[in-house]
Order: sequence, then C-alpha cells, then structure tokens
Amino acid sequence: MVETFTSEQAAKNWLKRREAALKKPGGLSRAVNAKARKSVADCISDYIDASPEGFGKSKSQMLSYFQRLDFGASAIEDLAARDFVKLAMELLSGLQARPSDPNKDTPSHDTFKPRKPQTVNGYMVTLGTLIRFGGPICGVTMPQAEFEEAMRTLQHQKIVTKSAQRTRRPTLDELDLLMDHFVNGYRANPRMVPMHKIVAAAIFETHRQGALLLQTWADYDLANEARAHMRSSGTLARKQICLRSCRCPVLPCLSPNC
Repeated sequence: MVETFTSEQAAKNWLKRREAALKKPGGLSRAVNAKARKSVADCISDYIDASPEGFGKSKSQMLSYFQRLDFGASAIEDLAARDFVKLAMELLSGLQARPSDPNKDTPSHDTFKPRKPQTVNGYMVTLGTLIRFGGPICGVTMPQAEFEEAMRTLQHQKIVTKSAQRTRRPTLDELDLLMDHFVNGYRANPRMVPMHKIVAAAIFETHRQGALLLQTWADYDLANEARAHMRSSGTLARKQICLRSCRCPVLPCLSPNC
C-alpha cells in the first residue's frame, strides 16, 4: 500500500492512527484482510490533515462530531441516500455523539437535545464539502449522487432549511440609542467591552464580530488611514480592506483613547 501526504505532519498523524489500529486486538489480521475501503471517520481525518491552514472552530467541531457517531464507522463508499437521510433525522432529533475522551462520558450524553432544521443544514453542508472535495484526498470514490439525492429529500421534507434572512436593519435613531447606551456604560466602567467601537467597526468594515475581535492595531495603517488587514476567524488567512472609500474618519473613532 502506497500513501502520499501533503506535509510531514500529515504523514506523522496517519502513522499514529495506523499504529494505534494495529495494536488493537485483531488489528493486524484486519489490516491484512482489509480491502481499500475507508470509513467516514478515516476520510475526515485525511481531509483535515490535508488542509494546510486548518478549519474554523465550527467546522472542526462538526467534523469531529461525525467521527464520533456510529455513522463515522461506516464505509464511506457504501453510503446510500437513505443513510444520509437517517443521519439528518438523528441530528434533528438531537442525537449526541460520544465524547472524544471516554473518561468524560456521562449519562447526559444519552439525552436528546433537538436541533433546528437550520442547524441540521449546517451539519449536512459541512459533510457535503467532504463528499464533494475529499475523494482525491482520501483515495476513494465519494457517494456524491447519493448525497445530493438525500439533500433534495431533506429539503422537500423541511428537515433541513436555510437560515432566515435578515430583511431589516436598525434605523439611525435606533443606532443612536444603542451607541448612547454603549458609550455611557463604557464611560461608567472602562473595563466593559467597548461595544460602541465594535459596532462602528462592523458598520464600516462589514465583517462579523469574530473577525473584528481578532484585529490588532498592527493590522491598521494609521499613517494614511487607507487600509486594514482583516484576519479571518475561520483560518489564519489575512486580507486587506480599504477604509478610504468610507469618507469618514473611522480609525480615530476606534482609537483606544476614545
């Protein structure tokens, strides 16, 4: 068997998993008799190892969740549309995955905590990225047609739905009230989170709270107030955004002295 890897770390991670599998009772015989078939959990591990920048917190948690379900032990090439439908229905009902550390397992993990169709959709979309792009990485033929058929059924049954769109923005008067509240609270207690600065940054930079809170003063060009480096909350990638087009003194308003 020949394996290729994108990095030395990916090779080391694969070697550790293989050694652990061989040390289990019957592991050697299973390895000798095994066909070139991989489980969902194995494919997720390969998919993660092949990513040079890693994934954001939410995606990583979802992928780990699939690995820890019984679904994770299924041979990925054998999955049919009904398997994906069953998985989504279990997600909707609130099925909990066993913890990664067996010593932390408690009866509470057997308690069902129902999820919303929008949340289930997020899990299935994440799984879909593995099905769509993971084949060449894992060396298997992914069941793309079966997954797409399952998603059509799930959408028809409204087991998965998209998040509701936000069609209303706060008025200027409402923003004034919010900003007054945040400023007054901050002046009374400077240890509070400076929400007035975060709101101002969000309006002009149009990024989510997670990305905004990763910024440091080193990311800004204070000399000409022209550009800011935006760190992505999902990865370590950075991108530039232009603030000059705002035609507004954004950076002085965000200054630590304000």
